Amino acid sequence: MASSTTLIQAQQRYIDRCLTAHPGHVRRVANAAAGELKAWATKRGYDPAAVHRDAKDMLELERASDD
Repeated sequence: MASSTTLIQAQQRYIDRCLTAHPGHVRRVANAAAGELKAWATKRGYDPAAVHRDAKDMLELERASDD
């Protein structure tokens, strides 16, 4: 991710990656996206667990809204 990426943009990238993953690769893609998001958060002084939890909550809301 670019250094000028905002928190919202980083979380949206995580969500987008998870939503567009091939059904057979969802878990692998989600783990990789989570690792990237947590690394981004750590590098910028955020709590990586909180940032990931917030993004994961939004992901679940988006998945539920598609039903």
